[in-house]
Amino acid sequence: MNCVTFLQWCLPILGHRWSGYRKVRRQVCRRIKKRLTSLEISSWDEYREFLTHNPAEWKQLEACLVVTITRFFRDPMV
Repeated sequence: MNCVTFLQWCLPILGHRWSGYRKVRRQVCRRIKKRLTSLEISSWDEYREFLTHNPAEWKQLEACLVVTITRFFRDPMV
């Protein structure tokens, strides 16, 4: 399993759409990998298993998925 496959698995569970993450997936993957390192987890499969046994971790994962999009505040004419 890789990060994209992991995201395609977990996003629907969290109620997010994959199409919204295509452009920012590198940023999101880096955040999740950092979380895996802090938990001393070495693979995506191991993290998936960790999520099934630790429901509170879903909130941590969701925090990694939050991406601020600023294009809404930009004036396209400028």
